[in-house]
Amino acid sequence: EALGARMSMLCEAGDCLLLSGDLGAGKTSLSRGFIRSKLGDPRLRVTSPSYLLSQIYEIDDDLEIHHMDLYRLSPDADLSVLNLPDVLYTDICLMEWPDRLG
Repeated sequence: EALGARMSMLCEAGDCLLLSGDLGAGKTSLSRGFIRSKLGDPRLRVTSPSYLLSQIYEIDDDLEIHHMDLYRLSPDADLSVLNLPDVLYTDICLMEWPDRLG
């Protein structure tokens, strides 16, 4: 979490962190530290969005963090629900299991 918190200080709109690693490697822990630090809430409940694919955290009216977990993404999934073109251009994205995009 501490590394995520430090990384959050360097990220701004349009940045995307691709988080790869085995199950249990700490991708969600890094994301938790990042999100808590960026939002200034050390007690914020941040869990893996594996069943939702994406969880959105609002920083302010103009900026959001999109925490994505693509582990359960099926090969024929409709990716339009992730709104990737807009997210990658206007917001901050933390993407776990990016290799699942194909």
